[in-house]
Amino acid sequence: MQITRVTDEKAWDEYVFRNQGSSFFHLLIWKKVIEQSFRFQPHYLCSQEQDRKITGVLPLLFVDSRLTGKRMASLPFSYVCGPLADSHQIALRLLEEGLRIAEKTGSKYFEIKADHEEGAAESLGFHASDYYRTYIVHLADPDANWRNLHKSSTQRSINKAKKDGVKIEFSETEAGLRDFWRLNLGTCRFHGIPPQPYSFLKNVRHMLVQNGLAKLVLARYQERPVAGAFFFLFKDKVYYMYGASDPKYLFCRPNHLLLWQTMLWAMENDYRVFDLGRVSQDNTGLAEFKKRWGAQEKDLYYYYWPEIRGVGATDRAGWKFRLLTGTWKRMPIWLTRKGAFLYKHLA
Repeated sequence: MQITRVTDEKAWDEYVFRNQGSSFFHLLIWKKVIEQSFRFQPHYLCSQEQDRKITGVLPLLFVDSRLTGKRMASLPFSYVCGPLADSHQIALRLLEEGLRIAEKTGSKYFEIKADHEEGAAESLGFHASDYYRTYIVHLADPDANWRNLHKSSTQRSINKAKKDGVKIEFSETEAGLRDFWRLNLGTCRFHGIPPQPYSFLKNVRHMLVQNGLAKLVLARYQERPVAGAFFFLFKDKVYYMYGASDPKYLFCRPNHLLLWQTMLWAMENDYRVFDLGRVSQDNTGLAEFKKRWGAQEKDLYYYYWPEIRGVGATDRAGWKFRLLTGTWKRMPIWLTRKGAFLYKHLA
C-alpha cells in the first residue's frame, strides 16, 4: 500500500460512489469549484495497492490567508468530508500523510469534518468537537412525509404560501442566479457574515447545476423573487446548501413552500434522503425549524490538530464575535457586496 496524490480522476470518483460513507463533497468536481473560485492549494491523497486499486481517499485543501492564517482542511465550505478508507489502518496512513503536509506548509491547525466517530483521528491526537449537528429527513412518499410535518407551523405555512400565490421555479439561468445573489446579499448582512462571491455562485451554477449535480430553486411572489436556495445532489441524497430570502415577504412563507416543493421533486426523482444542513448547538431556533420537517438529528464529528481552532472554537456569545457580526449587520448593501472577497478567509 502506498499513499499518493490523485492521478486518475475517474478511479477516484468511482471509489467515492462505491463507498457507503461518502458525501457529495468528496467528488473531484467540488474540488474544481473550490479551486477555481478561491485558488486554495489541493492535496488530494489516495491509498493504492500495487495494482493501483484505490483503497482510501482523503481530500485536503490548504488555505493560506493573511487575515485568518494558514490551515489544512477536509474540506473548506463543506460540512462533512472525512477520510474514506477500506480499513482503520488505511485511514491512519492517510491522516498521517495529511499531518506531514500540514506541518510542511506551516498550518496552524488541521481540520477534519466527519459524520461519524473517526478512531484514526483520535489515535493520532486530534481533538474532537461536537459543536455541529445536521438534520435528516427520510423521504418516503408525499402523504407520509406530509403527515410528519408540524401541523400548526410547517403545514400551515406551506398552505398559506399556496393561498397567497407563491410560485416555485427551478432555474438554470444567469438571471435566476442574479436573483438569488441579490437575495443573498441581504440575508448575509442580516446574519452579520460576508456573502459568497458572485464568481463562486457562478461556478456552482456552471459546473454543478448545468451538469445535473445541483438545483437552484426560487420562490416568487407577484413575479418578484422573494426566496431562493441551492441544493446539491449525490446518489440518493439532496443537500440543502445555501438559502436566502427577502424579510419583507416572509409573511407569505416562501421558504416553507420552496422546501416542500423541492422535497416533492426529490421524491419524484427517487431521492431518499434530504439533508437540511448543519446547525451549531447554540442556534436552537434554526434547529427547531428543521425538526418541524420531521427531521432526525444527527451528530457531526469535527476533529482538530493540534487543538480545536476555527469555527469549532468560535465563541458566538463572546464580545469579538458580536462586535464583528453587529458591525456587518449595519453595513449598506453596496458595501456588503464589496465585502464578498472576505468570504474566502472564513474557509
